[in-house]
Amino acid sequence: MKFFKVSVSWLVAFILCGNLLSCAQKNSDTPGNANDINNSWKIPDHSEYSIQYPLDWELNQCGMAGTRFLILSDMDSENDDFRENLNLITEPATMDLDAHIEAVNHLLPQVFTNYQKISLEKIRDGSGEHYEMISIFDMETPHTRVKNRQHFWIANEKAYTLTWSSTLDRFDDYRETGEKILKSFRIKQ
Repeated sequence: MKFFKVSVSWLVAFILCGNLLSCAQKNSDTPGNANDINNSWKIPDHSEYSIQYPLDWELNQCGMAGTRFLILSDMDSENDDFRENLNLITEPATMDLDAHIEAVNHLLPQVFTNYQKISLEKIRDGSGEHYEMISIFDMETPHTRVKNRQHFWIANEKAYTLTWSSTLDRFDDYRETGEKILKSFRIKQ
């Protein structure tokens, strides 16, 4: 039963975010800008964590679908129906990091259509010990193939899930920017 307790709220929020983000309308001529992180990136102030993102991306902290924040790219064109994005979801930690990842691994294939885990790696770096998972699945609305790079931490009695989402066909176009945003995330102790 712990498998289902760990991430039901996380999965619901994740699904809702994808559906809600696909409806947002903004226009831009170019994909996300991966400029020098120190000179042209925003750094919102939060007592629990820090993250940096490009000036031309939008920060939404309204708590939509259980998120702590969403960081959204502009639309690539008028025909674009998905905004590449990062979101952070937290929930009370009910187990250690390894057990949490085991639970997530158990749930994801049951929830997402045509789910494929590409990689899973335990990492120790400046943001602490965490897992990185890359996966692909089908999203119903809009009907598209989505690729995620997710980082999972347990800290301060919370489970943190930071997710970078892009359409499969645009993932490489946004890779550099997405990785810089992911790597900038720090949990304050």
